[in-house]
Amino acid sequence: MYAIIGNLLDNAIEENKRLPKESRFLHIYIGQKNTQFYLVFTNEAGKKRDKRRSIFPSAKGAQHGLGLVRVESLVKKYGGLFSADSEDGRFTAELLIRCYSFGSGSVMPFISCRNMCSL
Repeated sequence: MYAIIGNLLDNAIEENKRLPKESRFLHIYIGQKNTQFYLVFTNEAGKKRDKRRSIFPSAKGAQHGLGLVRVESLVKKYGGLFSADSEDGRFTAELLIRCYSFGSGSVMPFISCRNMCSL
């Protein structure tokens, strides 16, 4: 989960650094939808970016740009759904991953302390 959140946060911060201070914005929503852990990152992104072969080209240069591919791979590895879209100068990454119940009646995302290192 560190890799997922770290990548999405790094991308949002890097993009915001390129923009004038008055237009910077980052919104992170973490919640639960039924039995699924739900995470959404939305940030200002200047202009709309188009996907090439289902990925967004990096504005950081040729040696970058595989982070979202890694995020999607990790989310799918754990049976989740991932989407990333760019519209009207905003970038949104959204993921759903199933949650597990651990006996006490509480529902925790698969990223509990027990298996945090398995990612």
